[in-house]
Amino acid sequence: MRFHCYVNPQTPGPDHDTAIIDAVTEQAVEADRAGFAGICLTEHHFSDYNTYGDPFLFGSYLAPQLANAWVILTVAVAPLHNPLKLAERINLLDQLTKGRLIVGIGPGSSPFEFAGFGRDLSQSATDTEQVLRIVQEVLEHDRDDPPYQWKTAFGGGELLGRIMPASYRRPHPHFGRGALSDKSTIDTARRGWPLFTGRVGPEAMGAKFRLYRETLADAGHAQATIDHCLRWSSVQKTIWVAETDAEAQRLADEPLRVQTSLGTRAHQSGPKGTDVSSALAQKTGIRPGDRAGFVEGATIIGSPETVVSRIKEYQAQGVPGMAMHFTWGHADAEAVRRSFRLFVDEVMPHFADEAAA
Repeated sequence: MRFHCYVNPQTPGPDHDTAIIDAVTEQAVEADRAGFAGICLTEHHFSDYNTYGDPFLFGSYLAPQLANAWVILTVAVAPLHNPLKLAERINLLDQLTKGRLIVGIGPGSSPFEFAGFGRDLSQSATDTEQVLRIVQEVLEHDRDDPPYQWKTAFGGGELLGRIMPASYRRPHPHFGRGALSDKSTIDTARRGWPLFTGRVGPEAMGAKFRLYRETLADAGHAQATIDHCLRWSSVQKTIWVAETDAEAQRLADEPLRVQTSLGTRAHQSGPKGTDVSSALAQKTGIRPGDRAGFVEGATIIGSPETVVSRIKEYQAQGVPGMAMHFTWGHADAEAVRRSFRLFVDEVMPHFADEAAA
C-alpha cells in the first residue's frame, strides 16, 4: 500500500484563504518528508470547495519544495481548458518536477464550474475526449510539421510551431484518468494509464480493481506499463485519525456536516437550478448531501488501530494505493495537524515494507 496526500481544502471565505493555503503547503512538504509517494492536487472553482483552484499553478509552487514525492493531478478538468494552453501547462509542470508528474484527466461534474467558464456540462464527456485528443496530438507536433488546425465546441486555432517547453519526460508526460464508472475504468486500463477513483467500500473497490487489472492484462500492454499503472493507481479517502474512535467521530462531526453541505451546494444548487446529483449517485453510489453514504463509502475515521484495520480491508481487495484527504470541512488547523501526525507516526509504519518495495 502506497500513500499519497490529497490536497483539497475547503474555505469558509476570503478571510481564510491565505491561512489555508499556507497550511496545506506546509502539509504537502511534511508529507513529502514523511514518505508519501505523491501530492495529489485537484481542480475545483467558484464554490468554495477548493481554496487554491488551479492545480497547475499550485503544483509549480510546490515542485521545488518536494524532495521525493511526485505531483499527481487528480484531476484536471479537461473541458474547462483551452487544449493548447493545457498542453503548455502540462509540459511546463513536467519540467519543473523533473518528470515526477502524472496528469490525471477527468470530465468534471459541477454546474458552478461549467457556468463560470462558459461550458456545457451535458457535453462534458464528449468535450473531455476532444480536448484530450488535441492535447496528445499537439504534444507530438514539431515546429517543422505542417500547421495543425484544431477546433472544439468553445474555440479553435492553428498551431504553426510547437508546444513550449518540451516535456522533461519523453515522448510526453505521464497521464492518468479519474474514473468512477466501469466504462471509464475499462477505458483507463486500455489506455495504459493509472486509475484514480474512490467513494465506495472495500468489496466494491476490489471488484473495480479486478476489472482494471483484467483489462490491463487483456489490452496487451508491456509489463513495465502494467507495473507503472498499479504503482500509481489510488483510491481517495477522506480521513480523520484521533486517539480513540469516539474522539475521531466527535472531531469529524462538524467537518462532515460542512463537507456534505458544500457538496450539495456545488452539485445540486447550480445555475438555473441545474441538478447533477442523480447522475453522480448513479456513478458513485453517493448523492451529494448524503452524509451517511459519504461516511460509508468515502471516509476512514477512527483511532490508529481502526484506521490500520480499515486500510488493510482495502489492501486485501487488491487496492495498491490510497490518497488521504486530511484538510477538509473547515476543520480546526491544529486538530488536522494532530490527525496527520497520528497517521504518519502510528498508521504508516504498519505499511512501511510494502511502501518501500
